[in-house]
Amino acid sequence: VTDRIKSEPDSVSITADYTVEGKTNIFVNSTGGDVTVTLPDVLDSKDRLIRIKKTVAASNVVIDGYSSNTIDGATTKTMADQYDCMVVLCDGTQWNIISHYEP
Repeated sequence: VTDRIKSEPDSVSITADYTVEGKTNIFVNSTGGDVTVTLPDVLDSKDRLIRIKKTVAASNVVIDGYSSNTIDGATTKTMADQYDCMVVLCDGTQWNIISHYEP
């Protein structure tokens, strides 16, 4: 996992819906309304680690599994509070929440 993280572009700040491609760290400003972050397909993401942080108190950030992919058994997870942070790791069959900080 460490080699993969080092080789990927590091971070991106977003204000609108976003499909994760190469970024490892995603900072989300949801001032303009709910923002959906769609994770990559689990079939192409084994051992991939992604960190998502909500940077404002405004609308929700929805983490969406690609197509019918799941995140700890659910197709979506929602972050509602400013500074919420979620770290997910793919095991090749689903995304697993490794850490979820809610202030």
